[in-house]
Amino acid sequence: MRIITRIVVNCQNCGKEFLAKPWLIEQGISSCCSNKCKHKIRIGKPAPHSGGYKLSEQTKKILSIKAKEKFSNKEYLESFTKMMAKVHHDRAGFHLSDETKRKLAATRMCENNVNWKGDCVGYTSLHNWVKRRLVGVPKVCKICGSDKNIDLANISNEYKRDMSDWKYLCRRCHMIEDKRMLNLCFNKENYSYEF
Repeated sequence: MRIITRIVVNCQNCGKEFLAKPWLIEQGISSCCSNKCKHKIRIGKPAPHSGGYKLSEQTKKILSIKAKEKFSNKEYLESFTKMMAKVHHDRAGFHLSDETKRKLAATRMCENNVNWKGDCVGYTSLHNWVKRRLVGVPKVCKICGSDKNIDLANISNEYKRDMSDWKYLCRRCHMIEDKRMLNLCFNKENYSYEF
């Protein structure tokens, strides 16, 4: 069991005695008995997150004049530019080879990705996933040879992540394959599919 020692300290605001941990006193964190006293001391001082004191108009003018003097000096401007270029170069770090980038990408693909949904994926997302993996989009339909409105069609209507279950067809052939063309026909009994 660890024993935490505390020492008696006087509050900087009201003078009241309170117990504080020695390491907090050394860091200047525990100098007041309560949050009310802490806030009373902070009035007129910068809040820890504000980044500093508010500057008076006179101080702002002086700083502005000094900055103009610095940047009007060509030597200073050149040294400042070189220094900033060096800082940027140092922050840039090292570059990864294309092979390393491919390996890193492979570790985050499919099941290894945090956002992977598996078979619960939506219609559009599945089509986009297949489009990214099918190499070479044909410019003509595989059935009729039309070059207009080429769609990605699922063969089995089961929407699996199997590349052999997908092909590119024109809109008309796609609708005929999916048997959606029947919904558009008025005389369904006499309609025939001709290619």
